[in-house]
Amino acid sequence: MPPLEEIAGLLKTHYPFRKLDDARLLAIAERMEEQTFEDGELIFQAGNDARHLYFVYSGAVTCSVGEGEAETVISRFVPGDLFGYEMLGNEASWQSSAVADGQVLVMRLFRDDMQAILEDMPELVDGLEMLYDSYHLSLEVPFDWRKPDEAIYFMARKQILFLALRMAPVALLAVFTLPLALTFLVLTNGMATAWVVLLADVLAIAGWGLWNYVDWANDYSVVTSQRVINQERVVLLYDSRQEAPLNAVLSVTTSTDQWGRWLKYGDVIVRTYAGVIVLPKLANPQQVVALIEGEWARARVNRTAMEKAAIAKMLRERLGMNRAGAAAAVNQPVTAQVEPGELQRLFANLFRMRFESGSTITYRTHWFFLLRHIFFPTLIFLAVWVVFFLRAAGVFAILSVGAMFALTLLGSLVVGLWWLYQYTDWRNDYYVISDDQVLDVYKKPLGREERQAAPLRNIQSIEFKRIGLLGLLLNYGTVYIRVGDANLTFDYVFNPADVQQELFRRIAERDYKDKRSAEEKELQRTLDLFQIYHRVAEEDRNLRQPPRQN
Repeated sequence: MPPLEEIAGLLKTHYPFRKLDDARLLAIAERMEEQTFEDGELIFQAGNDARHLYFVYSGAVTCSVGEGEAETVISRFVPGDLFGYEMLGNEASWQSSAVADGQVLVMRLFRDDMQAILEDMPELVDGLEMLYDSYHLSLEVPFDWRKPDEAIYFMARKQILFLALRMAPVALLAVFTLPLALTFLVLTNGMATAWVVLLADVLAIAGWGLWNYVDWANDYSVVTSQRVINQERVVLLYDSRQEAPLNAVLSVTTSTDQWGRWLKYGDVIVRTYAGVIVLPKLANPQQVVALIEGEWARARVNRTAMEKAAIAKMLRERLGMNRAGAAAAVNQPVTAQVEPGELQRLFANLFRMRFESGSTITYRTHWFFLLRHIFFPTLIFLAVWVVFFLRAAGVFAILSVGAMFALTLLGSLVVGLWWLYQYTDWRNDYYVISDDQVLDVYKKPLGREERQAAPLRNIQSIEFKRIGLLGLLLNYGTVYIRVGDANLTFDYVFNPADVQQELFRRIAERDYKDKRSAEEKELQRTLDLFQIYHRVAEEDRNLRQPPRQN
């Protein structure tokens, strides 16, 4: 059994135990039971009784769901991490399986001991509930960007109040229109028109409500063992993910109004060297701040230790002091990454105004301008088929039904090609932000293509304007990028403030990388001096050494 003081010290590095004093941490450590596992040994199996909460003391633990080829790694826990959250709720069994990754020492708490701790220390309840909810949400929503060795500590949507606010207009529409539609149905003795009106009303209400729910459910704030993330997604239209490494965090604060203080919600503002990330409208924002601060502190300690180890390794290599028995690298879990095909990318990004591929972000003009492009082709296409159905119903008899059908098919083909041209014209104008440059592409279908590019390091200023009432209502505008004497413009993009912030973030990242590169060069020069000093000192010792007597 490790010393209780060491267990308590490691507990203090993890939320929600950071705020506890030493006496309370020791009281928790006294209730813990030690368990040792060898590499690959099963700690618990999905479906078995969930009786313990585990704490990693040394080594690493991999958690996964599924079996065989369907097995998916969901987290990798390291010293200081908790796992086995099912014990905190009403679940009778584990939802995932845990396996030792190398030799592992864990401490575990029985359910009765955990209940006694929470009775003595009720300040832990909210924090553990937040971790419990985050764990279950992470099981429900897999992220393709999560690394296999990355543990999710916090994950949440906006407070449920904001879903209720979005549903309020839907409820009002239902309250006012459904009685009218039902009255119309009764007064007309069930005419087909009345049934159509009622069905259309129900579909409109259900569709609007479903859209609001999906839109709310697709936005997440996430804190992992490596980074802070804000993801926003509008189905088929918009996909945005802002993130920053934990070791790049500068400060964490909250922003709330009076309503937020009353109802316990607010924004968590994470300032980094590359800008600001806002985790919006979260429940209990102070708890989230405490969690991020704890993981931020752990990341700083780990980064300092890794930097010192790297410097020591480079120094030994320069001086020829590499030890034969150096520790082998830790094996990291590997999962196959399946890249989508071109056809999948095409359909996934048909109408999307923002999408990512690796570190490259592509923007298109707002969907309103797509509607302007395809409005007349769509209208004429519908009109052609309405005329055909009227002829088929016998409303007029200018041509035979067969001839009218042939003309309708021909007209549909012509108008369809026109529609496709207009869509392609909208799709071919796009704007790209990569790690080192911005790109403005203007291309006419079957025509000329113009490209303007500028390195990020040459950008002098970035501003945006929302023009007109529609620009304000639909949140689109133009981003102006000044590069020397020239200007690049991202015309009519959705949420231009987000585009501006992304550009500022990329510029700050580029500056930070340049700074790190300069520090690396300075370190190499210092190591060169050590190497020269070591060689000169060795030569001097050889010169001073008296010759051997034969």
